[in-house]
Amino acid sequence: MHDGIRVNHAALIQGAGAMRQGVTDINNRLNQLEGELKLLQSDWTGDQQASYYAAKAKWDKAIQEMAALLTETEVAVGRSQEDYKLADQNGAARFQ
Repeated sequence: MHDGIRVNHAALIQGAGAMRQGVTDINNRLNQLEGELKLLQSDWTGDQQASYYAAKAKWDKAIQEMAALLTETEVAVGRSQEDYKLADQNGAARFQ
């Protein structure tokens, strides 16, 4: 027998918050790494410097895409939680 859909609202809220925190943590770590690499960059010239900037452009783009995906997913999870909550409230109102 099927009992329907069960939604754990707290878990959805927590999951969305974890995604938001993940984006913040990634950005903070990247800023920290970039600060550490700045100390070394002054020693890089020519091909070394060009290779670093090419690699950095690739990983910056990948991180931006990942952060955007996490943010979109966070918004979708939050929206789903609100939709489920509204459906629960509407269902409960039918019994009143």
